[in-house]
Amino acid sequence: MEQMPGDILEKSATPGPVTGDTPTGAGDGGSGSSVVSDPGAIIAGLRGEMDRVCLTNDSSCICIVSPDGTTDDVLMEILGAWITARLRSNDALYRIAPDKYLVMLRQIERDEAVGFIKSLREQVISQPVPSPGGNQQANTTASFGGTMLDPLTPLHEHMDRASEAHDWALKGMGDTICMWTPRF
Repeated sequence: MEQMPGDILEKSATPGPVTGDTPTGAGDGGSGSSVVSDPGAIIAGLRGEMDRVCLTNDSSCICIVSPDGTTDDVLMEILGAWITARLRSNDALYRIAPDKYLVMLRQIERDEAVGFIKSLREQVISQPVPSPGGNQQANTTASFGGTMLDPLTPLHEHMDRASEAHDWALKGMGDTICMWTPRF
């Protein structure tokens, strides 16, 4: 599969058997107003959303995003602020690693999620950021890997799928969006 900058790629995989119980827990995980980095709050937010998806059969999306190339705290803070400012009020942003964010798009259909992620990517690449020395500005790119949540799949498999899609987005030149899609 050839990757072009900014293209949306489909990473297909045959899902394995469903194992484990439906996750339980509660927590809102954020409201689009701040970045959540506490591991307990991240798990509670993700489990709470999985519970909601299981109860309502509604759709939601999780997406892992990271800047391409060298990452420092200043760039991550800027990226987090940009994403947070663009999220809807019921979405959440989690910092899951020093160089990665997880975006939770609640109550969203796949096509709308892809469009939203594509818009985030376009806004990231259009914004100059300060260079490490602080006296110059440069543009940055980012890679996005997402998956739609479904009620029949355990949370850890959704995280694996988003991570796999993110890895595919990073292959080659980066600056790509990749959505995990099951093969039926």
